[in-house]
Parts: sequence; C-alpha cells; structure tokens
Amino acid sequence: GPCDFVVHQSCISLPHVIRISRHPHRISFTPSFGQGNWSCGVCRREINNDYGGYSCIKDGCSYAAHSKCATQSNVWDGKELEGEPEETEEEVKPPFVRISDGIIQHFSHEHHHLKLDENAGRDYDENKHCQACITPIYFNNYYSCMQCEFILHEACANLSRKMHHPIHPHLLTLVKGYDRVIKVISDMANYESSCSACPWLCTSGFFYECGEARCRFKVHVQCATIYEPLDHKSHMHPLFLTSKPG
Repeated sequence: GPCDFVVHQSCISLPHVIRISRHPHRISFTPSFGQGNWSCGVCRREINNDYGGYSCIKDGCSYAAHSKCATQSNVWDGKELEGEPEETEEEVKPPFVRISDGIIQHFSHEHHHLKLDENAGRDYDENKHCQACITPIYFNNYYSCMQCEFILHEACANLSRKMHHPIHPHLLTLVKGYDRVIKVISDMANYESSCSACPWLCTSGFFYECGEARCRFKVHVQCATIYEPLDHKSHMHPLFLTSKPG
C-alpha cells in the first residue's frame, strides 16, 4: 500500500546530531521511538512513540527529548555536529592553590591568603557574610583572609571556575561581582546586568557568565547551584529548572 509518512517542511531541516545544555552526551534525531514510556528531558512531558525526536547516542543511556524542545535557543547552540569529532574540553584551573594545611590562595583574592576556620562551637556573627553568595556564615566552615575582611564559605571557595548550566547552551565562567545588590524594577537599561534566573542584578558576590560574543547570560552562584528536581514546602510536586519568562 501507499506510504503514509508525512513531515512538516520545517522539520525536514532539523539537525541530525546536536549537544544540548540539558544532557552531557550528544543526542541524535530519530524518526520514531521504540516501545516503552518516554519522557522529554527538557519539558518533562510524555513523548509520543509514533513521532520523531532526539535520543542519546551513548549505549545504555535512555535520555530523550521532543525535537521542538531540544532545538530551543536556550537549550541548543545552533551547531550541527554530524560528522564532527567529539569535543575535548580544556582543563579547568582549580579555584584556589593550596599553600599549606588550611591555607589557600583563591583566584578571587590573589593578593592575600585565606585561612580555613572550622566550626568548633563559635558564636554566630551576623556581620560576617560570604563574598561569593552574600549570605551570613552561620555555622558553616569558612575561609577568612589573614589580612582583611574577605570571607568565603568553604563550599563557595570550592565552586568550579567553569560550569555547564541546564538553561544555557554555552560554557559559563565564574567571575567576581561588585559590592551591592540592586533590584530590577523597570529600568531596562540595567537588563543586561540582571541574573538570567532571578530578578536581581549581578552586581554583588560571584556569578557565572557566558563568554560568547553578544551573549548576556549570567547567573548568581546561588541560582546556578540549584539542582533539579527541587522539593519545596510551598508545592506538592517536584520542581524543575526552566528559563526566566521573556
């Protein structure tokens, strides 16, 4: 009998092999999925097995995504990778150099050394704030400068200098911000400095930013280190990361 294969004109030009921000491996287009229950790794909704989409090229990996979801501009960088060799990522420099036991030189504060202060029943000091996440130290271990007031949570001192984030297709670099926080209200001139995940400007603390030309994506370290799924007391269902509306 006649073949009933039908395809949208816009779907004919879909890339064959791509890499997206939501998955560490390359994914390739498949005209249909096999038997079983498939869900999209981007939107988390069910995938109809009778329609095409993208699946992981690695054996044993069951990652899949709708074609429309996988080719969104905030997920895919627009590059067709069919026939291209696998990328080799450049070695990422560590965030600090260990000077001696409990003493480090951090890239964000290179002119002084930082000393580890481990929680040993000390009193809480509300005036001590981490320079990376701008939150109080509370009872966490932290590094403090041996010559000035610079302080970092131990966890923040260990933040990687490079990261891939689920809501952006390019590699992000950890940078140091300014010394104040300004809320974005209606001043669109400040938009390019706003966090791509929350309404606050990236002016205080550390944040991750994209190094691609003409790309203004940046995100606070607090926002960048929220992992999914997130269980929150305000909602009965698990929450997943998505791009900021607009």
